[in-house]
Amino acid sequence: MKIKIIILLLTSFIFAKERYIIKNDYVIDNLTGLIWQRYSSPESNWNEAKEYCKKSRTGGFSDWRLPSIDELMTIVDKRRYAPSIYLKAFPDTKSDYYWTRTTNKKQPNKAWLVFFYYGYDYYYYKNNVGYSRCVRENR
Repeated sequence: MKIKIIILLLTSFIFAKERYIIKNDYVIDNLTGLIWQRYSSPESNWNEAKEYCKKSRTGGFSDWRLPSIDELMTIVDKRRYAPSIYLKAFPDTKSDYYWTRTTNKKQPNKAWLVFFYYGYDYYYYKNNVGYSRCVRENR
C-alpha cells in the first residue's frame, strides 16, 4: 500500500491541474477515484469529526466519512507548504492538523492526523481539536 501511495504522490505533482475536477463544494480526484469536500470542517475533536462527516450532505451525497491516513496523505503536495496542498482545489485549507479515522494501534486513545503546514503525519490524543476534510468513494 505504501508503494502505491508514493506512486500516487509522485504522479500528482506532475498532473495537479488535470488530476482534480473542481465542483462548487467537492473535488473529484481522477488519480485515486476519491471525492473530497472542498472546504474544511470547523475545529473539533476526533469523535466530533467522525460525526461531522457522517452527517454531511455536501453535494447531495450522504455517504461522507473521515478518511484513512493513507487516503488523506494522497492530497498532500509536499512541493507546497503553509499549506501543503493544491489550493485551487482546496482553497480554505488551514496550515494545521486534519483528523483521519485511523487509530494508533499501540495507543487507541490517539488517532493519526496530517499536519498541512508541511504535509507530515502525526498521531495525537483524540480529545484534542483539529480540522477534517471528509471523503467518499466515487460511485
